[in-house]
Amino acid sequence: MSNVNGRMVNAPVYFALAQVKFTPIKAMAKYIDEIQDVLRLEGYPLFEKREDNQIRFDVTAPNQQLEPSFDTITRWYITNVDKTAGFVLSNDFIIFQTTDYITHKPFFAALMLGLKTVLENAKPALITRVGIRYLDAVVPSEGERVEDYLAEGLHGVSSNLKAIQSGNEAVFQTDVQPMINDGVLIAKLYKMNGTLAFPPDVVPYGVNMLQKFHQKSARWHCVIDTDHYVEGNMQPDSEKINQQLLSLHGILKSAFESMVSPFALEKWK
Repeated sequence: MSNVNGRMVNAPVYFALAQVKFTPIKAMAKYIDEIQDVLRLEGYPLFEKREDNQIRFDVTAPNQQLEPSFDTITRWYITNVDKTAGFVLSNDFIIFQTTDYITHKPFFAALMLGLKTVLENAKPALITRVGIRYLDAVVPSEGERVEDYLAEGLHGVSSNLKAIQSGNEAVFQTDVQPMINDGVLIAKLYKMNGTLAFPPDVVPYGVNMLQKFHQKSARWHCVIDTDHYVEGNMQPDSEKINQQLLSLHGILKSAFESMVSPFALEKWK
C-alpha cells in the first residue's frame, strides 16, 4: 500500500484527541470572542456553546452526610466546516479532537495553534496536564479474524463457550520529557460483536465519524484505546509543551505497535 500525505491508506485511527489543562480561568467567557475569531480565520468557523450541570458533593459539617450541589460547566466548540476536527474549550482546558487523523505533526500543530491563542488572550498561570488519546479500529476483512491483527499475548482466553465480548487493560509508568518526567500510559483493548462506536467516557461532540468507519451491521471487531499523559505544575511555555507532546507520542506509538501483529502493520501501511 502507498501513503497519501504521509498517512497510511488504511490507517486504523478513527478518533484522536490532545488535551492541555491549565489553572482555572473563571472569566474565560470574557476572552472567548477573541479566541474564536482567531480560530475562525484559521479554518474553524463553526461555533457552539454548551452548558451542562455537574453534580458535586460537599461536606457541610463533620460527621454529616454529603450534600449534593450542581455546578454549571460551560464548553465552547470551535469546529471546521466538515465537522471532522475542532477545539473544545472550557475554563480549565483546551482539547483538539479529530476523526480525520493524518499524522502527529499536523495534529499537534493544530492543538498548539489553539493553545497559543488561549495563552495570548486568557493567560493561564500554569499548565497542569498534557495528554493524548487515540482510538484505533481493528476491523477484519472477509476471511480474517480479529486475532490476526493482534500480538499473540492479546488473543484472549480460548474456550468452548460462545464469546460476546472481551477486554484487556494495562497501566504503565513511563519516562518522558522535558517538563514532567513521570508519565502514565493506559492501554485498553475491547473485542466485541457489534458496530464500531466510542467508549462511554469519550463520546465526542461536534465532530462526526468518517463514513469509511461506519458499519451497517454487527461484526466482530476490536478497539485499541491508548491514553498517555503527564500531570503536574508546568510553565505555560508552548515550545516545551510541544516537546512534551512529542515525547508522549513516541512512547504511545511504540506501545501501540507492540499490541498489533506484523500482519496488521502491513495491512495498514
